[in-house]
Amino acid sequence: PPSLRRGIGPARGGGGCPAWAGSDIVRAGMDRTSGTLLDRVKDAGDGDAWREFFALYFPLLTKYARLRGLNAADAEEVAQNCMETLATHMRGFEYVPARGRFRGYLRRMVNNHITDRLRRRRMHQARTGELEALAGPDGSADAWDQLWLREHLAFCLERLESRCADGTVQAFKLYVLQELPVEEVCARLGLTSNQVYQAKTRMIRRLRAAVGQTVGKVF
Repeated sequence: PPSLRRGIGPARGGGGCPAWAGSDIVRAGMDRTSGTLLDRVKDAGDGDAWREFFALYFPLLTKYARLRGLNAADAEEVAQNCMETLATHMRGFEYVPARGRFRGYLRRMVNNHITDRLRRRRMHQARTGELEALAGPDGSADAWDQLWLREHLAFCLERLESRCADGTVQAFKLYVLQELPVEEVCARLGLTSNQVYQAKTRMIRRLRAAVGQTVGKVF
């Protein structure tokens, strides 16, 4: 697939998920990965699908590897190795509910690569007599799920922002993401408080739809 190389894709910040991200309205579209994008990347010649796939999952894998204690170079290498494996395997990917979700499959893959890196680092430290303590990485499913949710939401929000010109996204970011008081948001954007509340409701609805279009009809 084209464009499977390090450094492509939008950079997104870290941090925990806001309270609204855990709502049923958003999680409904996030819990499983949809066939839409996964079906499209079965075609190795679909450059648009692979660029979208890479822009979403390369940063997610890199950030998770960093969370597990790898340095920046090793984390990117792990993400690259995972993407290369996916480029080979996605062509024949079939969703079988009994085998679990794509989210779980990807977590197992990246954890295997990370564990191998950490094992090799420990062997090197033992050989060279280094005493530097290794990080205590968090490989829990909860840590992966939180990052999965945050990255998918950020990915979809970026795309909505490029398409919405009515100030709804800006109001949502100021009021919900930056947690500014509604009065300040109104003053900055020239909106009423009711318009700000409506913007929040519309954006959650749009995010749910965007998740469905990006990661697909959930599975």
